Amino acid sequence: MINIYENHRLTGRLLIVRHGPGRGRLDDYHQTFLDDLARQDPELHNHISLYYTGDASPDLGDVLAVIFWLGDPLRELYPQCYADALVIAARARAQGIRVVNSPEALSNTAKSVQSRLWKAAGIPAAAHYPFTSREMLEKLLGEIMFPAILRPDLLHTQKSAVLCENAAEVRTLPDHAIVYPGTLTPLIDTRAGYQITQPDSVWARYYHKKRIYIFGDYVRTHHVYFGKHPIVGVKSSTFEEYNGQRLFAHAPWHWWTRCRPSIKADMDYWNEGGEHTDLMRRAIQALGLDFGAIDYSVFADGQPVLWEVNPYFYLPPPHRARLRHQRQIDLRYAGIYAVMRRYLAGFLLPTE
Repeated sequence: MINIYENHRLTGRLLIVRHGPGRGRLDDYHQTFLDDLARQDPELHNHISLYYTGDASPDLGDVLAVIFWLGDPLRELYPQCYADALVIAARARAQGIRVVNSPEALSNTAKSVQSRLWKAAGIPAAAHYPFTSREMLEKLLGEIMFPAILRPDLLHTQKSAVLCENAAEVRTLPDHAIVYPGTLTPLIDTRAGYQITQPDSVWARYYHKKRIYIFGDYVRTHHVYFGKHPIVGVKSSTFEEYNGQRLFAHAPWHWWTRCRPSIKADMDYWNEGGEHTDLMRRAIQALGLDFGAIDYSVFADGQPVLWEVNPYFYLPPPHRARLRHQRQIDLRYAGIYAVMRRYLAGFLLPTE
């Protein structure tokens, strides 16, 4: 058992609200973390109760905080769970219980809403121009700069995101290739500055996307992916080519020249621990959230541009991570889990 409480005793309970079976995108959300918590800190684990949307109304006796682990945007994608969550949040507020990642805030992560709120708060973020019909999309084509990325407004998945070089490419897209509601986002190419200042670097060669986790005052860097395509994700990253056994199908020279620089940059980012911490906290707060994962990139002059926040982030089991040993994934997960433990315990510790 890990003692992180400096001899303070935990009091009360945390109520964590999850989607009921079949009601959300992920069943048993964060179960890997909870299993690790039961091993590492059984005391804290024993102070946590789980509630599933669709079940009978939960008992809030001795609950100090209600934490919503629900998919987003909640109102738009999971209206029944949103209704359940609103009732619980209202009961909690009436009893003076802390509400964490409220159901209302979990509807602020639609790309267009998020972009508007961040702009109002002075957060440097990508612009998202929304549309709900082909007619609205056609009007946008004459108003924004290309290249641009067309993507769903309500989804975090990159599967339906399409890079379009010009308006003509958008017009040729079949209806089934466009998800409504959607947004158009002018492409931001962070490579340009690096191509001048660090022309031989991985930052100049590839597009990149960083991920950082914010839990209240805690901020923790996690990974940076590099890819040839502007829509950077794990499956389009330089790590995917060398995933699993495929690593050994390539000559050492390819390994060194193509993947090793990406791994070094990724490890350096993890080892930093934090980056733009005040800005990241403000970005979370501007959406009314308490925790979440922010995806962003950084220009050569160090200035960031934020892409999106994901309060319903997915941490796959370590054995499924790309290049698990080369990137020290187990060490990273231990670090993230430690931050999550401290964050949860903070709701149950006496205030000074």
